[in-house]
This record gives sequence, C-alpha cells and structure tokens, in this order.
Amino acid sequence: QASSVPLAVLASVRHFPSSERVQEEGLTAAANLCQDATITKQLQNEGILFAALDAMRGHRWANGVQTAACRVISAVARHQPETVMDSSAMDEVTQAFHDHLGSNATVAAAVSVMHEVSRKKEIPVWKFIPPLVDHMVEFQENPDIQLEGVKALSSLLTMGRVEDTVNMMAHQTIMSAMLGFPFESQLQQHGSRALGFTKGEGAENALVTAMTNHRMDPPVIAEAVSALSVLDASAESMAAQLCAQDLALELAVEHLHEAPVQAAVCEFFAVRGAVEEANILAAIDAISVHLEDAAVCRAACMVFAGVEAEDLAKPHEVRRLAGCAARQHKNAPEVLGPAFHALGRAWHRWPPQEPDLAPVVASARLYAGEAGVLSGATAAMWSAAQSTAGQKALLAVGGLEVLLPILETQEGSILARTVSCLGFILGK
Repeated sequence: QASSVPLAVLASVRHFPSSERVQEEGLTAAANLCQDATITKQLQNEGILFAALDAMRGHRWANGVQTAACRVISAVARHQPETVMDSSAMDEVTQAFHDHLGSNATVAAAVSVMHEVSRKKEIPVWKFIPPLVDHMVEFQENPDIQLEGVKALSSLLTMGRVEDTVNMMAHQTIMSAMLGFPFESQLQQHGSRALGFTKGEGAENALVTAMTNHRMDPPVIAEAVSALSVLDASAESMAAQLCAQDLALELAVEHLHEAPVQAAVCEFFAVRGAVEEANILAAIDAISVHLEDAAVCRAACMVFAGVEAEDLAKPHEVRRLAGCAARQHKNAPEVLGPAFHALGRAWHRWPPQEPDLAPVVASARLYAGEAGVLSGATAAMWSAAQSTAGQKALLAVGGLEVLLPILETQEGSILARTVSCLGFILGK
C-alpha cells in the first residue's frame, strides 16, 4: 500500500544509522515524499524529524546527508514551524550551513529551512550573511557559486533585520557578482531581486544594465524593474531616472504579453510618479491584455490613480477598464482600492450620465476594515457626487449607509472625502 512506503523509508533510515549511503538516499526519498502534506504529517508523527537530526549528527561532513536532512526539516517546517523551532533543528541547520558553504545544495537546503521558520520567527541573518559573503568573494570566478550565493542572500535578506554593515557587505557582493557575470541571466534575475532588499550606491545602474543586456529575457526584466521600484531614486541623477523610465517603457511595449513584466513596469511608473501620456497608454494596453491578472490590474490602476484628472489620457477607456478590473477581482482588496481610485479620476475627467456605483458601495461595505479599499471607494463616490445624477445614483445603492459609519472609524483623506461627499448629498 502507498501509505506503507513512507514508513518503510523511515525504517531503513533508522535501521542503518552508520551507513552514509542509506541515510542520504533514505532521507532524500523522505524529502521527495514530503511534497505531499499528508505524508509529511504521517512521517512527522513517526519521528522523521528526529531521524534527520540523528543523521546530521552522525554524518557531520557528508554533504549529501546534510542536504537531504535539511530538505526533510524544511518540509516539516512548512507545515509545523513551531515543531522545528522547539527542537535542536535550527542549531543543526546552522552548523550544516557553516560547515558546507562549499556545497551549493546544502546551503540552498539550509536556507530553505530558515525561510519556512522565518514565517513565525525572525532569523538572526547576521550569523549567515558574512560567512556566505566571504565564500563568494573567495570563489568570485565561479559562476555557480555566485548564482547560488546570490539566491541565498536574496532569501536571507528578507528573513530578519539587517544592520548597515551587513547590508553593505551583501550589497557590494551582489553588485560584484552581477558585474562579473553580466550575461548569466539567472544570476542577473536573482541578483536584481536581491538588490531590491539592500541599500547602496550603483544599484540603479546595475539594474538598467541587466535590463539592457537581457532585454529578451522577461524574468530578468520583471525582477530588475521591481527592484527599481523600491530603490531610493533621490540619490540618482534626473538623467539616470529618465533613462530607467524610458527603458522600462520600451520593454513594456516589447513584452506586452508577459504579465510579470507589465505588472512590474506599471508599478514602477506609479511609484516614481512617471505618469506621462505614453506611460498611461502603456498601462491601458497592459490592463487590456491582462484583465485576468490581479497584479497587472492593481499596478495599472495605480498608474491611473496617480494622474491628475485633467491630465488623464483616454478617460473613457480608463473608466471602462477600471470598472472591469473591479468586477473581475471583486474578492481582491489589493486590486479594488487602486481600481476605485482610477474610476474616481476617470469620472472626474469624463463624468458618466449614470455612474455604476453598486460595486463601489458593495465593496466598501464588505471591506469596511480595509483602508485601501475605503480610500479608493470614497474617491470614486466623491467624484460621482459632483453631479446630481451621481448623487441620486449614490443614494439609490445605499451610499449613505456606507458613508456615515466611516465618519467614526477613519481619518485623514478618507474622512475628508467622506465629509465632502456627504456635504454634496445632504446639501441638496
């Protein structure tokens, strides 16, 4: 029976503790079986975690055993992070990481454990980044070590607080790896992602170079543009910023059917406030092609929402697409907020005879605790309330019942728009 296979694998590991080969192959088989959550639970109940830890202690210098054991621990941590945290597993994983920095597979497996545990507990990344960086510097001519090192850094940087000295160490190492292997697409992809988690000089230039050298490689473009969105652009010259924006627009046009590229480019435009007409038109194209993709809809609507109403290109088209995005992703509050903001901009610029306020009011009621949704919804209602037709439409779908509670629960711009909106309605 299938359920007896995992138990047989565990039994073989237990029965031959001194055999490196049995330990490695048995734990590798167990790790593969643990892709199934039910089997992971079954093996954990039978003590697979302790078998893996015994193997790590018994075969300290065997890469294969350490890697397989870390993979098993990672699988257990995925479903029961507390179990791993409460055992001696993290000590063993830390030891494996330091002892086997020369094994890309062991490092990756150890980092995988940390990733799972980091969802419940901050990881002391300062223990891991410096030795990893030293190893990468020692083998800076080896592209495989640089790639796996950058991947590991990319993960580690998200797991806990990074002090300035450790950040600078990671930043310079990532930059060096990207510079050393400019045409290794995977390294550029993971390096770009990792740069998004560090602070330091030269990042924008490195990312633009990655985009230029890999302009036919969508995964590199998407990661590089996403990283540009989180960089502090104030340190860059205006010429460098415009160069990055122009290149992003070019690549968006070239990769119209690549959703990750479209989402990254639109978010970049929105974050940088780059809402020139060409960029608005690119966002319209993006959402038109990728209406079913939540990330693209969210990012494109962020672009529309960032434009002054009088500067909004094709307001009738924006109005239609923002409405479609809100209907398509009615269960995604991260899309609804920007979509309603975009609707508000478009209605302000191109007032409809009968604004469709039912989805706006329904979402504001459903997501009364989500500031992002309320921000967008009050912006849309405020724009609609500028006209008599909009005020009637708002009252007809229960807008008043939604707006009144906001007076007691919200503040800032949401409250200001709500008061103004009520003033329009009740003043009539």
